[in-house]
Amino acid sequence: MFENSEITNSLHYNKLPDIVFYGDIHTTFLQTYKKGILCNVGSVGNSLDLTSASYAILDGTHSNNAIQFIRVDYDRQVELMIAEELGLPQLDKYYDEIMLANYRNA
Repeated sequence: MFENSEITNSLHYNKLPDIVFYGDIHTTFLQTYKKGILCNVGSVGNSLDLTSASYAILDGTHSNNAIQFIRVDYDRQVELMIAEELGLPQLDKYYDEIMLANYRNA
């Protein structure tokens, strides 16, 4: 995870990453390891831990890095209306996910 690779198009870099960000597990996550920090910024919708969207801010202006998670409310009723208009299958389960943060596979 804290290596340069073909996938990240970083084989030509001499310095290894000390912070790795990723997304799409629908929950915020921050873990510190000896090699670095692993961070998931969360979800712009359909979050697994809360009903709000989230993002992260990395502040590297000082000698140490600071990561802050920000939560943002969004109009979940409109989201449901759009999903229904588009014929989203299992709309009842989607309702539970975005309105109650009860994910169908958790």
